[in-house]
Amino acid sequence: MIASRSPALLDAQDATWLATLCAAAAATAGQPWRVLEDRVASVVPQLGHPRVRPRDVLAVLGAFRQLMAGPSTRKLARTVRARVLGTPVFDAAARTTRITDAATALGRTPAELEQLLWSDLSRERLVMMPVGGRLDPLAVAELANVELVARVLRRALAVTLVVRGDPRELARLVARCGLLATISTRGQEDDTTTFAIVGPLALFHTTTVYGRAIAAIVPRLAGRDFSLTVTVDDGAGPGTVALASPILLPPANPASPPVPVATRALVATLEAAGHVVERDPAPITSGTRVLFPDLVVDGRPLEIIGFATAAYLADKRAAYLAANHDPIFEELSPRRSSRTRAASTPPPSRAP
Repeated sequence: MIASRSPALLDAQDATWLATLCAAAAATAGQPWRVLEDRVASVVPQLGHPRVRPRDVLAVLGAFRQLMAGPSTRKLARTVRARVLGTPVFDAAARTTRITDAATALGRTPAELEQLLWSDLSRERLVMMPVGGRLDPLAVAELANVELVARVLRRALAVTLVVRGDPRELARLVARCGLLATISTRGQEDDTTTFAIVGPLALFHTTTVYGRAIAAIVPRLAGRDFSLTVTVDDGAGPGTVALASPILLPPANPASPPVPVATRALVATLEAAGHVVERDPAPITSGTRVLFPDLVVDGRPLEIIGFATAAYLADKRAAYLAANHDPIFEELSPRRSSRTRAASTPPPSRAP
């Protein structure tokens, strides 16, 4: 029997203990990231709140990293090390002189240089307060919820997402992430669209890459009327995790998902060869299925496939043929660079 449960996400009831962690994190501004982690670890046992779970604390730390990481110092840290390191010194005075000379050359104080020396390492990166100078507990909860839901999706066997309203933006995102998805509607009288998505654990290869890709769906659910059913296997047998709106999520970026570099390069290559390319074509209805080609090339729909199985491609091709369209599938390995993928794209005249 398949057990069903709902994930416990953060909401306004968690604001009190989140505010305590926000205050602890804010007190470490300007110090290495390991100081923030240690401070949070010391505060958690004192919270005494029944809703505090270890996985929630990890998600909150992930939210802090998004809000407080600041700009990358990788290049600057390497420059500092190039000036400071060299022949080892065993004398404190010589070390101080070397640090002072390097700080003067880089326009920094010796104390700043000490902090920057290894700041490109994850736990040594400096903590910075977000714009506005304060941490909002509910904003932290929103980002933590993204990680909590994404964690469920990354260990999914199958995902069923039902959304109400215009599905095109979400369908484009699913396609551009290369997910194995079947999209269907229930007819004009029903304003819902169903995305049946293959989960990472149903694949044999590139499950980590695919897991990151499927997790990209979560931020785009903000503000939508949706229900999500995830079939998982956490070692205790298969089960389902059910989730429905509304939940706390950060506001979705209103901009459409960017067109991948590989797609832009493919369009340029095809147009340079004299092919007629239609960008952002209209969806194609095939029975209850809805198909979203990435391009139409010389009148034929073209889909760029990031992950695929033979059965998945055969099923999708049959759906296109049922709608009187002869499709072109361009398979792009998620492990290959977009430049290589674009350069190796076969002309659309080849058989799919």
